[in-house]
Amino acid sequence: MEGWPWRVLVVIEGSQKMRSAEQGNSSRLGSYLTLAGVLLRAQSRQVVSQLVVNAAADLCPHLLFSLLYQLDDVGSSFITAQMGGILLPSAETTHQWERLINLLPPDTDRFSSVFEQIAPPEVEAELSLHRLYFAPAQTPTQFYGWLVAGAVESFEEEELYYLRSLAQLAAIALENASRFEALKESAAETTLINEVAGSLATSLNAEELFFTFMAYLRNLLPIERATIAILSPNWTHYELPYNWVDPPGRVRRGYIKNLPLLNSVLERSIREREIIIDALAPNEGTEDPFFKPLDGSRLIVPLLAKGRPIGALQMAHRQHGCYRENDTRLTLVEKLVSLFALALVNSRLYEEKQLSAEFDNRVGVYNHDYFDRELSVQLEKARRLGYKLGLVMIDMDNLKKINDAYGHLAGDAALRHIAGQVSSIVRATDVVARYGGDEFGVMLPGCTARSLEIVAEKARRNIRSAPLELENDVRAQLTVSVGAALFPDDADTPLELIQRADAAMYIAKQHRDATRIGRRARVARVSDRELERGTPDKPLADLAQTTQADSIDITGLNVVHWGTADYERFLNWLGNDRPGSGVATKVLRETYNQLSETRQQLYKAESRQAQLEDALRNGLRMVAFAVEQREPYLLGSTERLHQLALLLAKELHCSPEQCLELETASWLANLGRLAVPEYIWTKTSHLSTYDWRRVQQAPLEAIRLAEYWKPLATPGVLLAIRHQRERFDGLGYPTGLAGEEIPLLARILGLAGAVVALHQPRPFRAGLNLTSIRSEIEQATGRHFDPTLARIMLNFIDTGKLDFLD
Repeated sequence: MEGWPWRVLVVIEGSQKMRSAEQGNSSRLGSYLTLAGVLLRAQSRQVVSQLVVNAAADLCPHLLFSLLYQLDDVGSSFITAQMGGILLPSAETTHQWERLINLLPPDTDRFSSVFEQIAPPEVEAELSLHRLYFAPAQTPTQFYGWLVAGAVESFEEEELYYLRSLAQLAAIALENASRFEALKESAAETTLINEVAGSLATSLNAEELFFTFMAYLRNLLPIERATIAILSPNWTHYELPYNWVDPPGRVRRGYIKNLPLLNSVLERSIREREIIIDALAPNEGTEDPFFKPLDGSRLIVPLLAKGRPIGALQMAHRQHGCYRENDTRLTLVEKLVSLFALALVNSRLYEEKQLSAEFDNRVGVYNHDYFDRELSVQLEKARRLGYKLGLVMIDMDNLKKINDAYGHLAGDAALRHIAGQVSSIVRATDVVARYGGDEFGVMLPGCTARSLEIVAEKARRNIRSAPLELENDVRAQLTVSVGAALFPDDADTPLELIQRADAAMYIAKQHRDATRIGRRARVARVSDRELERGTPDKPLADLAQTTQADSIDITGLNVVHWGTADYERFLNWLGNDRPGSGVATKVLRETYNQLSETRQQLYKAESRQAQLEDALRNGLRMVAFAVEQREPYLLGSTERLHQLALLLAKELHCSPEQCLELETASWLANLGRLAVPEYIWTKTSHLSTYDWRRVQQAPLEAIRLAEYWKPLATPGVLLAIRHQRERFDGLGYPTGLAGEEIPLLARILGLAGAVVALHQPRPFRAGLNLTSIRSEIEQATGRHFDPTLARIMLNFIDTGKLDFLD
């Protein structure tokens, strides 16, 4: 299109043109002045654009189409167009008028001129027009774009005047709207920051904090999964404690620790202290668990607590180009992530304080208080899930002699030595604690009677065979007396279990360096071969020496309570199993049987969870019914709202999670009416200012009441309820959001609620039929309702899908 002939049209200025307009067409001038008042009060650039392109058709009779091409500060462009008095969808607009954008005139003399151009042949053939007019939309300080008009015949001079005046008016209105949107965005950001800060302040559990934070963040950015990386205190390693996946929007605990920080993507994020978008791995061929291969978009935000890096948050989505450097939302994300980082620091400090309150730092194991609490919890869990719980009590025989001979520091070292020896032979799921001065307790969830006896005897023998090494090559011989009891064989309550194990230990104490088991305090009888092989609950590395299936005793093998190290040892042993031995087959069969039992228990738990959720949803329906009973003319409205909202959601191909949130929101949508006096809803005259303010508070009151229905009232549900009364042009309540700023579920709920309300009679008016409702929707499209949703609703009416309202 370069070199295509241009003609610059100079428009008559000032009062002479105004007098000519007054003499020529006073109604057109009145329309322009009315439009000017409306445009200068508009609070949304989208509304300004739509008003401008529609007004161009009214002010220029020869106009066939009008288009407003906007440019923002970061170089992005926005197109709003109309043809024949009908606004065109944005996607269609971009494709249809892309050819015209390439025809935009040069920047010279754009302050005072309208550019005219004869349409190129291909444009004329496609759009059936002959002439194009380009008017710059510019204030003295900012260029906002072009107002483009197309016509078959040439514009009259008066039309050119109105076209240029409209472009200048559009620029002023866009500037006003931009400032208002910036103020509104700033206020919304402040509100969101305060809301997130308040939510993060309600918990000190890191997993809950991550879940709460991602519920907010997913509404700002497209995110399918997220990972937290936390630095070690010395900044040499990091761990990945939590992952978040959407759907279903849940936090999963990770177990990857002690990863080297050097040459990792995390190191770059922390070093530069800035957001990294779609980063490349620092060294090809190196494996970085924080930076797994990804076909899509990636965003890494450093976690800075008061300017000090503690880790990073990585977000990802399968779609390319989701995150852009010039995206203004990233500034808000950084602010929110800094709040989350502070909450994480507080959580970790709390966990450390809690651990110090539960931990005996002098010895290196848990203390008495924690042991008592955990024993009650573990015993009830064992009772509920049907497995056994072992308890071993260990008392040091000669602590006084050690203190007298070598000093109290040696006595402390002896206690640490015993704690270390005991901890080395139990699983990660077992609990070792200092129960008294020189007494220790060990909990063994899921062990058998034989396992308990082997662990108790192995602890005694290991301590006796490992002397305490002191200064000057002094070696002190240590011995312990051990007692053990098993739930439910020997006792049925935590107190009774402790008493049985204590009684057995005191009998062993009379003999010194002995182990007694169970209610009758019988002598432990464990062969050296059994001790070398290890307990049935914990296969040791030397279990690989076993080569025959009949020679391995797997009675009571409980893989449910294995830790990571247990599985690693088992896999190493399995890899060394000689072909044809049958050992692997026997162990795997036992493993399969136990996992099958665990799966059945999980199925039962999931069934109970589903029953609880069904009960909660039935409760929601009862609440909705109670609201309708207060105002009888509402009877059946919630059920119709529920059906219509889901009909819209399915047409938009919403995800199952979104449909579930929308279903919950529809049952809670009218909850705020309870907080508004009934006389306001039944008033037949105009509402007073006070009454109208009470009505505007209804969505916020609904939020306050809906929060009692957690976990069904998710952040998505609460946002849908909060913003269901917003308008597409930004003139709704309670916060004045506009366009796609309004959450999708809220737009669906708002349109569905309006249709149901129009169809039902009210004390101040009769109900409307579907034909009248169709007319109301057409008039309110682009003002009250999202145009896309409105078109779908009109199609529902035309195809009879809303007959259920009758």
